[in-house]
Amino acid sequence: MRPLDKIEARKLEGTRGAAYPFWSPDSKHIAFFADGKLKRIAAAGGPALPVCDAEGGSGGDWSEHDIILFAPSNQSAVFQVPANGGIPKPVTKLSPEYRNHRMPVFLPGGRIFCFWV
Repeated sequence: MRPLDKIEARKLEGTRGAAYPFWSPDSKHIAFFADGKLKRIAAAGGPALPVCDAEGGSGGDWSEHDIILFAPSNQSAVFQVPANGGIPKPVTKLSPEYRNHRMPVFLPGGRIFCFWV
């Protein structure tokens, strides 16, 4: 991680293999996919904490209501989970014609989202 006003970057421990990172709305945490999990870590450092299972991870977003939307793989529906962890619930439904939903993004207000099909 590197602030824009610094030349040097610093490593966040526990993020080896991280993919598709995204910020919390307050910029104090970063969520990412690694080791078959959706994880979160404080931007200041600390342990990487598991949020839920996510076999491959294909994008996510974090709302101001502390809900994370994510695609657990590149051939799945979009799911939601509390940012502190829990059981993911699907929020989209796949069809035979469209077999993957990914890269969800909340619109302002955090109640409506877009995603790639």
